[in-house]
Amino acid sequence: VTTHSARRPSCPQPTPGAAAGGCAYDGSAITLVPVADVAHLVHGPIGCLGNSWETRGSLSSGPT
Repeated sequence: VTTHSARRPSCPQPTPGAAAGGCAYDGSAITLVPVADVAHLVHGPIGCLGNSWETRGSLSSGPT
């Protein structure tokens, strides 16, 4: 019989929203930023913008 304390430790359980960066704005940035040379209008809290600013690149056909 295996007791709970004798089992190997498991991986931490995922937290809702953790894969998307924790907010809807960061999740939309992950999806939309690679689509370059278009304007994206996304509403979200300013704190989310600061958390993901310049952390993901995009491909562009011209200079910035």
